Amino acid sequence: RSASPMLDTRLFKRRLFSMGVAASFVSFVGNSSVRFLMPFYLMQALGYQASQAALMMVPASIGMAVMGPISGPLSDRVGTRWPSAVGMAFSASGMFLFSRMGVDTHPAHVVIGMALTGIGMGLFSAATTSAVMGSMGRSRYGIATAVLNLARTSSNVTGVAMATTIVTLTMGSLGYEPSLAAVTQDGGEGVKSAFVSGMSRTFMVAGALMILSIALSILR
Repeated sequence: RSASPMLDTRLFKRRLFSMGVAASFVSFVGNSSVRFLMPFYLMQALGYQASQAALMMVPASIGMAVMGPISGPLSDRVGTRWPSAVGMAFSASGMFLFSRMGVDTHPAHVVIGMALTGIGMGLFSAATTSAVMGSMGRSRYGIATAVLNLARTSSNVTGVAMATTIVTLTMGSLGYEPSLAAVTQDGGEGVKSAFVSGMSRTFMVAGALMILSIALSILR
């Protein structure tokens, strides 16, 4: 009812805006679980040094850096719907690849998965941001940017909470201490296996969320 509201909720009546923000939120929930769990997996389960683990995660950043600038001009030519959907398909493939990892996974498996998720997020993020911003008038670019940033930050918090919950519940159900601290304290092969089982379930859920994001991107 305010003449100048901080957030005009009527914006969410615009299908392109509301579904674009929803797709962005869902995708970042899934992606944040990778950034949170992967260092635990690489250093505690596989035994790599921090520098080695960081190098194996670099392909995700490279993928985003390369595909982000490509996605923008591509979206201008073919529209924003399919770059977003294809990007999420790449990321979902990476998630399901991660869900197959075990306590003796080859590092190439991790590198390929990180590259897929990075390429996917690079394609998706630029196209989805373009779609959301394009649904607004120039006078509302500020609030559209703010809503997108809110979706990203809140989804990161949600994704970390989701990952922690699934992993610790799995560890507890297998008879181990339901805490990530047990993994960092070298609780033995049983704890590592329980952690990896929980991590696999988390990535399956993350992959399913990215499939939902594909649907939201297409339906918008």
